[in-house]
Formats: sequence, C-alpha cells, structure tokens
Amino acid sequence: MWNIDGLNTYASTTGNWGTAECPLVFDNKVIYSPGGNQTTVVALNKDTGKEIWKSPSINDKRNYTQPALISYKGKKQIVGGSCNYYYGINPETGELEWKFGGWAPANSRFENIAPNGPVYNNGQILFAQGYGINTTTLKLADDLKSVSLAWNNKDLSTHHGGYVLIDGVVYGSNWINNSNGNWVAIDWATGKTLYSDAWSGGKGKGSTVCADGMLYCYDERRGFVGLARPNKEHFDVVSEFRITKGSGPHWAHLVIHNGVLYVRHGEYLAAFKIK
Repeated sequence: MWNIDGLNTYASTTGNWGTAECPLVFDNKVIYSPGGNQTTVVALNKDTGKEIWKSPSINDKRNYTQPALISYKGKKQIVGGSCNYYYGINPETGELEWKFGGWAPANSRFENIAPNGPVYNNGQILFAQGYGINTTTLKLADDLKSVSLAWNNKDLSTHHGGYVLIDGVVYGSNWINNSNGNWVAIDWATGKTLYSDAWSGGKGKGSTVCADGMLYCYDERRGFVGLARPNKEHFDVVSEFRITKGSGPHWAHLVIHNGVLYVRHGEYLAAFKIK
C-alpha cells in the first residue's frame, strides 16, 4: 500500500474546478498530471509509488481529464492536455516531445476549460472542448516529435461527456450554453460537419458511449437515455427511457461493461442488461 500527495509534492496547479483525473496505468507505471511550474506529467511505480520520471513543465495548469497512451509507426507516446496546451510525452523517459497551443479562440469568454480527453486513430489526435472552443485535430509526424494542425471544427464543442469515433465519423454533443446543446456528427478525415441536431422533446446535450455498433446517449437536462444508430445524415434515436430516481444534474458519464449499461444520477445507480 502507498499514497502520494500529488498536489503538494509536485506543486500542482488547477483551474476553478479542481481535479477530475483518472490515473493512466500501463506496464509498471501510474501516470499522473499535476501541471504547474515543476512538471507536467509524472510516472510512479505502480507497486511502490516511487517516482520513475518527471516530465519538464510547460508552465500551465492541469486540465480536467487524463492523458492516453497511443501507438504510431511502432512507437508509443502519452498524449494529453493542460488548460492551454496539448502535448506528447515519451512514456519511457518523460521527455516532452511536442506541445501545441493556440487551439482556443482568442476571444473566448472562458479560460481554456478542457474537460475532454483525446480520441486517437491512425496518426491523428482529436480534442473537443465546450464553451464554443474549437474541436482540434492534430496530425503526428512519423517520428512523433511534432504535430501539425489537420483541421478545426466549431460545431462539435463538447461541454463534457466525451465523443466516440465509429467508421470514420465522430459523434458527440455540443455546447450552446450550459443548459443546451445539439447532437453532432463530423467527418474524421476532413472535419466537415455532417449534422447538428436537437434531441426531440426538450432534451439537451450529454454524454455518449458506444458498443456493438450503436450509440448510447444520456441527456443531462431531463435524464433520458437513448439508443441511437450511427448515421451520417441525422441524429437517429431508436428508443429511449428516462431516469427518474436520484438527484442533481445528470452529469455522470455512461459506462458499459460485459453487456451491462451503468447509469448514475446522484446517489442512484442503475444497471441495465443490453446484450
């Protein structure tokens, strides 16, 4: 058993909403992203908690999500973000291999609040953030030492709740304001918006996951859970039901495991057999 006070040990700095990271675990490492002026990301031994490496600082606050481990051209990299940068880090040494800034509009009314992690596929990395901040897709260089901008999209501005990639299309919801949002599909290769549709019946934005080729969407405003077909032309809901128990906003993300859909609303947790 071990524990580390990551906030004080690494002088972590956070935005207004504190910490919401889930550690990334692979090989013998636990990856943690304190941010601040000492480091950006650290690797700890998963059995002892001893520090394995500490990346250089990019002098920025941590964001609200965790990095991901990707593989490209036979090489691996940790990709993630801070409040104002996206970055790539060597998973064996902690070397900062690239960083990318300027992804949020200069006239954004908010500090660059980044609650969503990356989606990766075949050398491209996508990040989408709410509050009208752009969706940004980056292209990795073959040596993983740099990135270039592939495209931006202003329609998929996911507040929180994530997004998924199915057959070359990214699906998620966007931010119109803190209560409202549409459900959006964009082309992975070009960034073209395929649709931006409201969920009928006064439902709003929310979280989305996928399983067995279908989308599972959770409306954060009224608590509806919807089963939707991936569709390049419109938001195609097959069936829906409403979570009526629990309290507070419907902000918990859906989870699917071994054919069971888990839905939490405040103190209420329900499990539904979907396979």
